[in-house]
This record gives sequence, C-alpha cells and structure tokens, in this order.
Amino acid sequence: RARVALAERGATGSAKLAADAVADATEACELDPDHARSRYYRCKALLLAGRADEAAAAADWLCEREPTNAAATQLRRVVKRARGDRPPKPAPPYDLKEGVRSELAAADAAVEAFHLQAEAEEA
Repeated sequence: RARVALAERGATGSAKLAADAVADATEACELDPDHARSRYYRCKALLLAGRADEAAAAADWLCEREPTNAAATQLRRVVKRARGDRPPKPAPPYDLKEGVRSELAAADAAVEAFHLQAEAEEA
C-alpha cells in the first residue's frame, strides 16, 4: 500500500516503486486470494506500472466479487479511461408521440400493402 501511494505521488524512481508495488500486492493476493483490499491495491499498482490490460482484468475480478464496492467501481472506470475504452453512448430519449406516429404510419403502410395485394389477387 505504501509503495502504491509513493508511486501515485510521482516519487523518485516511481517506475521501480510501481513494479515493487505490483510484486508486493501480487504476493499479498497469493497469500489470501479473496482479500479485496489486496486486489484493489494490486489493480492500482498494475495501472501505475503501465499494465492497463492486467489492471482491467483485476478491476473486473474485483467488481464481480464486490458489486457494491464503490471504490472498486470507480477504479474500474479509471482503468477503462486509461485504456482508452469509451462507454457506449446512451440511446437518445424516446419521443413517445413521434414513436407512436412512426409505428402507426408503418402499420397503415402494411395494411395498405395488404389491401393492394388482395385487390391484385382478385383481379
């Protein structure tokens, strides 16, 4: 945890500190694989070490096991931004009046096509 904090602050030799932090956090995770805090700090260390893909996998693991953990969710957002992942754009709001008009027009067209086909078959 201390090495992660130093690397975050840009301390001298922060690349080495980040690598050491990854090693320390990995060791902690090996000792207790389900310890969420160790997983959280390992994810941060991986990100600081420039290993964003591994950090993303670590963040996903953490969020799957701790879905209500706000810190883990926020860390996953940070990791995704660091990787350049973009969240999907939300769908535009559905205009009910326009939607209904559009659907009714499509239904009217289908009915009209049905009548035209029936008339053609009778002739």
